[in-house]
Amino acid sequence: MRRSGPRGGFTLVELLATIGIMVFVLSITIIAFAPALRTAGVKDGARRLRVAIEMARIRAIQQRRHVRFEAALDNENPEQWVVSPNAGDRSYQWEALPEFVAVRTDVGGRSFSDEISSLSVTFAPDGSVESVVVDEGAPEDDPGIFYIRLETTRQITGPADEVEAEREALYRYVEVNAMTGSIRSLNHQEYADLGN
Repeated sequence: MRRSGPRGGFTLVELLATIGIMVFVLSITIIAFAPALRTAGVKDGARRLRVAIEMARIRAIQQRRHVRFEAALDNENPEQWVVSPNAGDRSYQWEALPEFVAVRTDVGGRSFSDEISSLSVTFAPDGSVESVVVDEGAPEDDPGIFYIRLETTRQITGPADEVEAEREALYRYVEVNAMTGSIRSLNHQEYADLGN
């Protein structure tokens, strides 16, 4: 006769309880990291956009010719923008910005709340901005200092005032001085400190 003793293993209830705890911890982790993921996407998008604009300016100076930077909504993915520092050139290439990052500008009397689908900046051979075109409209020949704002399009939940504060904290700006061609990045606080 065999003795039946306690067997090693887990019951179904123990396994389900363990899985439930893991799902709970994972959901809390995702909620905690959501703002960090939104911030990372906007920061990376602003960095990529600034680099593409700077590449267009440098190319214009080095090659002593007009060079056009372009940013546009991707035809295949309306949640994503693409940029090119050499629009119209044989080496014309698009680089994708992170998904769920929107591009806005204040050039030509526009407001940052206005949605746009394309932006073009043409640099002269001396590195200054010759013209800016938004949504294939009339070129703005002397935009002075203008800003390009990147923001998240992901939904942020919570009380309205907290949502707006978080959304503003995520804004990243690229400042372009049309006369000198100088380009710099700003966060929302630095932009606000300029009196804007």
